[in-house]
Amino acid sequence: GDKVACALPSYLYESRPLHLPAGNLSERRAMVAHELATVRQESHVTSEFDFWEATLPGRDGGPCKSNVNTLSLDSGWGDQVVQDTAQLGLRCQVLDGPPMVLARSIKMMSPRNSNRPVAALDWGYRGTSLGFFFEGQPLYTRQINRCGYHHIVENVQHGLRVSLDQAQHLLTQHGLPDLQ
Repeated sequence: GDKVACALPSYLYESRPLHLPAGNLSERRAMVAHELATVRQESHVTSEFDFWEATLPGRDGGPCKSNVNTLSLDSGWGDQVVQDTAQLGLRCQVLDGPPMVLARSIKMMSPRNSNRPVAALDWGYRGTSLGFFFEGQPLYTRQINRCGYHHIVENVQHGLRVSLDQAQHLLTQHGLPDLQ
């Protein structure tokens, strides 16, 4: 078919936990939009966002501090993905964020343990995502700044005075040193 799902690197997204009062889906979407607009009030960049419920009891048995997770992306990136896939004769049906990609990956790997909390780390070339998942849903996700794999490749490149390709090859063939 011509339908595709697309995912962009985690460093392009902003994730934010929120605590919202009860409401129907459209009311809660409006609350999220308002909160995100307040945070981005100094920026003239528009964004697209999605949100999902993330409720678990807190340590004291009461509700957690945040009950909704949000994921936003500058609109320009989403528009570009749609245009690029259209030029290839494809239709982008889903522009997926890193937390949902990780959640599906976890579900595929451990379908029998879906009732246990799971932590996952997506260590990407430019950015790293950390997530805690329960029953197939992301409960807590964050992008970890300045923690991409490229730092290691570049250190090998500079330390050994080799090209970026050679540094990547060395890491692939010989791995990282065992610190024990």
